[in-house]
Formats: sequence, structure tokens, C-alpha cells
Amino acid sequence: MTQNETARAEAEKAQADAEAEMAKYTAELAALGESTGSLTAERERITTELSEKQLQRLADEKDIGLHEAALQGLQSRTGEAEARAREQARKEYENSADPGTFTGCTLQVVRKTGAWCWI
Repeated sequence: MTQNETARAEAEKAQADAEAEMAKYTAELAALGESTGSLTAERERITTELSEKQLQRLADEKDIGLHEAALQGLQSRTGEAEARAREQARKEYENSADPGTFTGCTLQVVRKTGAWCWI
């Protein structure tokens, strides 16, 4: 072989090796791009899930606040109803008996039945 043919063969081999190496790196780059895409999709999914959970937590906290306020209102009304029942019983007592004959009596209001009695 002549020197030109040898150089040409070496150049063709170097070109083939370079093309093979380039194909290898192109495949690695494509794989990295796919993994980056899947990581981005996973990050977006986690971010969306976190946002939904935070919104749900805020809604739950608001519901708790509303329930607590409603409970306080009901407790206040219960106290008012008991006070009205005591006042009504006192008035009935004053109208039905001589207040001097029943000194030291106390009114007991039964919560479950709403009844009242003198002890």
C-alpha cells in the first residue's frame, strides 16, 4: 500500500470511530433529556399535590373555626335558656306561694330534659 492509501484508511477509520463516539454521546444525551423530562414531570406532580393539600388544610382550618364559633353560640344559648327557665320558675314561685314560707329553696334545672324543680 502506498502512503496515501494508508493515510486514507487511517482517516476513514478515525472518521468511523468519531461517528461511533458521536452516536454514543448523542444516545447518552437523549437519555439524560428523558430523565430530565421525567424529573420535571415528577416535580410538577409533587408541587400540584402539595398545593392541593395546603388548600385542603386551609379549608379544614376554616371549617374548624366555623364549628367552634357555632358551638360557642349554642353554649351561650343553652346558658340563656337555663337562665330564662330559672327566671320563669322564680316568677311562678313568687306568684304561687308566699315567698316567706319557702326560704332557702334553690332551683335545679335538669339539662337533658329541660325540666326544673324546687329543692
